[in-house]
Amino acid sequence: MAAKTKSIARISASKKHIGMVNVKTSEIINKALWDAHLTAKDLSIKTGFHYNTILRWTNAECEPNLFNLRTCLEVCGYEIQIVKINKE
Repeated sequence: MAAKTKSIARISASKKHIGMVNVKTSEIINKALWDAHLTAKDLSIKTGFHYNTILRWTNAECEPNLFNLRTCLEVCGYEIQIVKINKE
């Protein structure tokens, strides 16, 4: 049975810019943590990423790479989808 996941695009529907969701990675991680009722320490334990690294991501001091972002979001019940768009 497939696990239910949430859509990242719904995290900040009010921040649309030129047809894309314009939101900081730190906001995405913080929202996912809030929704999953987890702390940065919990996320550190579940992912194996250092606690200070997660704090830097959540405080927008630096950004995780795509693999690390995906790992964090999956722990919180989210998934990242990459969809090809048609530009004409």
